[in-house]
Formats: sequence, structure tokens, C-alpha cells
Amino acid sequence: MIAWLSSLPTGWMYAGFFLLGIVRGLGYYAFGAAGSRWTERAGRASAALAKGLSSVRRWGAWSVVGTYPFYGLAGATQLACGVLRIPMAPFIGALCLVSSLWAALQTALGVAVLESLARGAWPVVAGIVVVLIAIAFGRRALASHVG
Repeated sequence: MIAWLSSLPTGWMYAGFFLLGIVRGLGYYAFGAAGSRWTERAGRASAALAKGLSSVRRWGAWSVVGTYPFYGLAGATQLACGVLRIPMAPFIGALCLVSSLWAALQTALGVAVLESLARGAWPVVAGIVVVLIAIAFGRRALASHVG
């Protein structure tokens, strides 16, 4: 699978990742829209959910762009856009922007990392991930002591 993926021309690979991002985002939106009916009928909304929905309501489709770098939060935001029935045109515009960035990252880095892992370089990749996590937590700890 990795050999096939890396043998694709870069343009095709980018287009495939871009379409995957669009389909995934529209799927989240559709699940959110379907879930909004259930939420209305059930009448369930926790304080955290209400706070998240109000934030997405305030920022609209731009919330999709703002949460792009945060895995998990981006999907939750796309679900919330569906729940709130954010107008489709701005949502698709934001989704195209985010999907183009995601496709570029996956085309440039994602396939290279997969190839490295397949060739047995997983200790190097794991080491890089550990260093990046340590830097992130170190910055967070430093910020909490300074601020």
C-alpha cells in the first residue's frame, strides 16, 4: 500500500488527500446535523457542550479554520457546525481551506513518514515524536511558572 501511494504523482496524491479531507468534513457536518435532531428531542446539553456550541456559533465557519491544528477539536468543531446548521457555503469555503492545508501536509510529510516506518526507521520517528512532545510539555510547564 505504501509503495503504491508513494508511486503516485504528487498532484494525484494531493488531490486524493484533498478530496478525503472534504468528504470527511462533510461527513462530520452531516452527522452533526442528524445529531441535532436527537439533541433537540432528548433535551440534553451539558455546560461544556453549551459553551462549545456558543463558541462555534460566535465564530461560525471560521471556527473550522481556527481549530484545524488541534486533532480531535477540529472534528468536534465540524460536528458542532452541523448541529448548529452553519450555512453550507461558508462551511465548505472553510473546509476547502483546511483540506488544502491538510492535503499539502500529508503529501509532503505523511507519506515520507509512512515510508520511513516501513523501511524500519521507526526508532528515529519515535524519537522525534518524543522530543516534540517533551518540548510541548516543557513550554507548557514554563508558561505556567512564568505566568
